[in-house]
Amino acid sequence: MTPLPAALRTLLTACEATSGLLDIAVPTDLGEQRFTTARTTDPTAELRARQLFSSSIIQRALASGEVVRTASAVSDPRFADRSSVQDGQILSVLCAPLGGPDRHVGVVYLERPTPFDDAHEAYVRGWCEGIAPLIARHVLQETDPAEDATAAARKVLHCPHLIGRSEALARTLDEILLARLSNAPVLITGPTGSGKSTLARIVHDHSRRSAGPFEAANAANLKGELLLAELFGVAPGAATSVRPRKGLLAQADGGTLFLDEIGLLPMETQAQLLTFLDSGSYRQLGRDRTLHADVRVIGATNEDLEAAVAAGSFRADLLFRLDVLRIRAPALSERREDLPLLADALISQCAMEDGLAVLRLTASAQAWLDLASWPGQVRELRACLHRGLLRAHAAGAPSVDRHHLTGAAPASDSTLDLREATAAFQRRFLIEALARHDGNRTATARAIGLSRSRLYELLDALSIPR
Repeated sequence: MTPLPAALRTLLTACEATSGLLDIAVPTDLGEQRFTTARTTDPTAELRARQLFSSSIIQRALASGEVVRTASAVSDPRFADRSSVQDGQILSVLCAPLGGPDRHVGVVYLERPTPFDDAHEAYVRGWCEGIAPLIARHVLQETDPAEDATAAARKVLHCPHLIGRSEALARTLDEILLARLSNAPVLITGPTGSGKSTLARIVHDHSRRSAGPFEAANAANLKGELLLAELFGVAPGAATSVRPRKGLLAQADGGTLFLDEIGLLPMETQAQLLTFLDSGSYRQLGRDRTLHADVRVIGATNEDLEAAVAAGSFRADLLFRLDVLRIRAPALSERREDLPLLADALISQCAMEDGLAVLRLTASAQAWLDLASWPGQVRELRACLHRGLLRAHAAGAPSVDRHHLTGAAPASDSTLDLREATAAFQRRFLIEALARHDGNRTATARAIGLSRSRLYELLDALSIPR
């Protein structure tokens, strides 16, 4: 599903607009294809949202390439004689073109009863720049997913340390692009070791808070009063065993607070965090006076928080407040086509840290990596590669072979290596074929000359999710 409707919802919330339209025209060999999404604050008014926007205002924005803003379209001499304006009794409008200076592919159009101001216009301009890679990938389809599904996002996001080209990683980058358009809380989910803290830092670095501080805490490492002191601080003279200190909320003022393992927060702390998210206010330990901070909270968890809510260990209202924007860190099993790139980058990092020459993986070693399950995700993969690099150097080997990674004796039976290499090739081939056909199993089977039942057999045998 395209993230553009969610991006429009974010824009409506930020500008307090009552309705909005995102309209993109895509030239095709068969004529013009339109991508249109509309949203209103009143679900019963969805028909109006699609039919009664002012086409004259939209056309002016497209023709001029400039933002069009009016406090009251019904009395604005530029638009008052237009039937769409009078029929809809359209008041304040802000309409901005999408695309570069030489090519406007569409518009975003907002309405509300009271006038938009300069701050709203500046936000919309930034929003239009921010969704450009989403439009390129999901509507204009300028990126070939078989080559690098992340290419469009990487034109905006500077994250060279986030290695990979897979569709799973591209979806994560799409979610980051959406998060950078807003100051709303973010919830990052994914298995332990999949890089959730790295994603949190990328969100901060590409947000409007990037010049502010980035503070982090792990709920698993702090319990009871220590956790409260870490988050909210301790007032001088407080009756507590913890010395006076500023809390992370005060330290993160104007920036971002990253709370890892947020599902482990005690219920009392959850209540205090919810109060802060709702009001921006909190209290230090040992002080009755309320303090305030302007902080964006990013939470991360490897737990199923919906299940935790059902079990009574996590507050439903806190989940609703945190889960405005969700980013999922994919498991390695979902992005196996990234393993060769990841392995090369990680071995290079380990070699540099230890002052050793970089050694490459043999085909047998790469095949073994492709077949391993990696429950510890990138963290486990890095540790395995580091051990293999050290063993290969100790043995004076010119490359890292499978037995260096596993610690087992060198294999004497090359048939086993051939089976592993064949399975690894089949896995990469099928994952790339599925990506080219947007996950459609029937289309993929037809394209590669297999029956659908045979394709399903291979997916199961190679541990590729159906």
